[in-house]
Formats: sequence, C-alpha cells, structure tokens
Amino acid sequence: MVTIDPAHASPKVPLNVERFINIFLSDSVLGGGDVVAEQGYQGHYASFDLKQHEEVTHINIDKMDSIHEQLVTAIAQLATTPLPAKGEAVPLRYVVPPDAPLELWDSGTPQLARSGDTLQRLAALNHVPLWSLTQANQYSDSAPLSVGQRVIWFRAVSCHLSRHPAASRPKR
Repeated sequence: MVTIDPAHASPKVPLNVERFINIFLSDSVLGGGDVVAEQGYQGHYASFDLKQHEEVTHINIDKMDSIHEQLVTAIAQLATTPLPAKGEAVPLRYVVPPDAPLELWDSGTPQLARSGDTLQRLAALNHVPLWSLTQANQYSDSAPLSVGQRVIWFRAVSCHLSRHPAASRPKR
C-alpha cells in the first residue's frame, strides 16, 4: 500500500497490510497525514516527510512523474525481494533534508555493528545517504559503533526520486 499526502485523519495501517509506504508533507493543511500502523503491526513500514522540499506541494506531489516512475520500479522489484521472517522489519520515519533526493525503502532491518564501523563508513560502503542512517539510528554520524551494537539498515528495495526541474510541475 502506498499513500501520497493523505489526510490528517487517515485511518491506521491495518495488521493485514504486508508493506506500507507513506509520502507526505507534514506542514500541509490539505494533506499532511503521517499515517501510523495499528498496534502489533508486523509488516514493512516507511514514512517519508517532504516538508523541507519547497518544490513539492499538496497539489503536485501526486502528479510528479518522478514519484510515479520510482514507485512503479519499487513495486516491480518487490516481487524479487525476499521477505525476512516476521518480527525483523523495523519501521522507518524520515524528514527528507531539502537538498537530498528521496530514496524509498519499505522498512529497516536490524544488523550488528562490526569492529571499526561508523554510520559514515556504512553509508559510504553501501551507497546510502548518511542522513538516512543517522535518522534511522539516532546515532552521531561519525561516532564509532560498538561491536555488536544494533544498527538499523534498509531493505534492498529502494528507489531514487530525483529533483529534476520538470518533476515539480503538475501534469496538464
């Protein structure tokens, strides 16, 4: 299930939904719903707040070709992405920085840090934005991680939403 800037009063994600992605603008009076999951939800969940992206509005967020293309790509990839065992999915919640492209994941998974690991090193090795690891883990971006420390990592399904100038224009 994908929601794009749903109403503030949207219902919770039901327990029978396997994967949920929410793309929204928290400062929008027309939409801005940060949909939460029902208590006990075990599926894959990710919520991406684009409030810091001035080029995105409630009027154009659902008409942006780049969002449509990347969601279709992500959905197509889901068929070949193995599901981890129940209980392994960790919900993701982000405020996407203004100059950062949006990369979508459908959930995180816990991993254990190894000797010498930092979020900075892990981001570089795995080609993911440092800001996303910092937000997911709430650790300093350069602090060393302890061996065995739990680190939230992203599932393989991801897509990249570019900030192409035409992407912010509504379709006619």
